[in-house]
Amino acid sequence: MVEENGDKETKGVSDSLGDIVNIQKSNYLTWQKADAALLNEYLLIQSFRPNSTPVDFWSSTDFLDEGNNCYAILGPATPLQNEITDEGLNLSGNLISPHLSLSLRSLAIDIKIRLKLSAPSSFFIIFRLTQKITQKNPIIRISNDTINKGLFLSFGHISLENNHFIIEKQEKVVEKDFNGLEDKDFELSIIENGDGKIFVSISGTAKNTSIKRLEAFYDKFWPELGKCSLAMGACGERVLIKNTSIMYRNRILTSPKIRKENCACTTF
Repeated sequence: MVEENGDKETKGVSDSLGDIVNIQKSNYLTWQKADAALLNEYLLIQSFRPNSTPVDFWSSTDFLDEGNNCYAILGPATPLQNEITDEGLNLSGNLISPHLSLSLRSLAIDIKIRLKLSAPSSFFIIFRLTQKITQKNPIIRISNDTINKGLFLSFGHISLENNHFIIEKQEKVVEKDFNGLEDKDFELSIIENGDGKIFVSISGTAKNTSIKRLEAFYDKFWPELGKCSLAMGACGERVLIKNTSIMYRNRILTSPKIRKENCACTTF
């Protein structure tokens, strides 16, 4: 599904998280200088609307919810051929991946996505993909949950034993006018920091002002020092992806500040 990790500088490194973090820290300034030309470069700008940019830059495979937080990816990847409407691409039941080769050893990437989730449904992003998904791949999930009644952001990873999504951290998105059955239209902003951290911001749109902005992060992910890619998937009722963009940016080096209000928010 994605490019093989063939970075000769990082082959043979220890599988220890501590060792990888130390390698990244000790080489950071050298790598940053070498990678500086990539800064602020757009890697992808994609609108999933009729008569917009063709989607032949993407591949797709089946993505199934097996229940009890377990998920399966079936079949080989094929060119994305899903029908696109004026509302966007219905991603439910699919995992799609852009043909990108990302370098995150010293840089971060800024990802913007416009989404609409019906209930119940979930949207996923799998980061730092090389040849296959492992328990080291960071995953975020956003769920429009009818049982727990709300929109939830989860950070986690997949267990290789049973394809179970292990939640490391979860936040509930606050809504001014909650209606558990309505579609959730929102904008998603992600800073994939390339080190242990991933930052996520969820905010409403002009059509949906009920969502209060949520900013959250998780900081115990495995870095990937070689080339990698990412994938986006969904399951459940309709999950419409309207557009997305990806660009390189500087890594956030300071520790996020936790807001002191009675909320699970951060400032970054």
